[in-house]
Amino acid sequence: ACPNTATTPPTTKLMRPELLSNARLWATASTTTRPAEQATVPATAGSESGLRLARFAGSAFAALGSTSQAKAAAKTGRLAVNGQLAEPARLLVAGDEVTLSGGRALPSALQDPKQVAARAAALEHDGFRIWFEDDELAVVHKPAGVHSKPYRGARHLEAALPALLGPPCRSTVDALPAPSAVHRLDCRVCGLILVAKTRGAAAFLAGELAARRVTKRYRALLAGGIGGGGDPFEVREAVGGRPSLSIFKSIEATPHLQLGQLTTADLEPRTGRRHQLRLHAAALGAPILGDDLYGAPSGGGAGASLYLQSTEVRVAHPSGGGAAAVHVTAPEAVRFARRRERARMGWEWERRHGGRRAGDIR
Repeated sequence: ACPNTATTPPTTKLMRPELLSNARLWATASTTTRPAEQATVPATAGSESGLRLARFAGSAFAALGSTSQAKAAAKTGRLAVNGQLAEPARLLVAGDEVTLSGGRALPSALQDPKQVAARAAALEHDGFRIWFEDDELAVVHKPAGVHSKPYRGARHLEAALPALLGPPCRSTVDALPAPSAVHRLDCRVCGLILVAKTRGAAAFLAGELAARRVTKRYRALLAGGIGGGGDPFEVREAVGGRPSLSIFKSIEATPHLQLGQLTTADLEPRTGRRHQLRLHAAALGAPILGDDLYGAPSGGGAGASLYLQSTEVRVAHPSGGGAAAVHVTAPEAVRFARRRERARMGWEWERRHGGRRAGDIR
């Protein structure tokens, strides 16, 4: 579980003025409209094939470019079937006329720039950072304890992004109503996450993720040893009955009194299953430290630190044309080194003094 804890943000007077300015610019840009578009469901499609509105619209309209963007458009009343507004899961049949209206409705949670700026200030207070940003996309650091996407009213990254990122200056027509995280990190996982600012970037990044052309690397503290001798090795444990592949590499071994060993490791998911890295670590007999769901609680109770951080992301740039790939590498969080030092000191104490208590030492 991820605690829905709210940090105490700076007061309005102490907020960076850019936060409120950015939020207002995104809100203003969301009023820009584009012409309505239409697409006809081809004769090869039908209800028996299970073709749903969101999936069809995501591929039929370049302005959407992905199923997730099509779902968002349907939920804000921008998709109609045969002239009637429809839900994302609506089944289509051959000959249906699907219309994408030109409005760019801003989600209700983002319509008050002051509230968006306040949420952004709270995120900055918790460690939010921008590692890369241009007109198309951004790579940002998501603090632990914050969801990537809206989830049951809890704090989430997207509720603050319009204040933290500037709107595209080259084309407001192609801009999304608000910046959108194109993949997720678990609430308790901190680190790098890709954010799209335009529809074109959202479609491109969704395609790169689906084709597994995005490199993502994580740093973890594991409760136990994993072998490998420092060389990368594959873990192919199925997740949810589906084939899954991760690459594990041991970086450092630290003695630990209770666990025997803490392993600092780099993990690279080659498939994108839910909780994949956590499950694969547990399958090796060395679950991620702090993972109370899969076997290695850190001792801090529910919602305590999970020692897993997204530290590297590499992806081609949406603009193409020889543009350099976006490659960001972030340093390991300080708490990892602190935990290793704490384990090392405990082990050294035990080695020198055995089972005696500190008060018994003279």
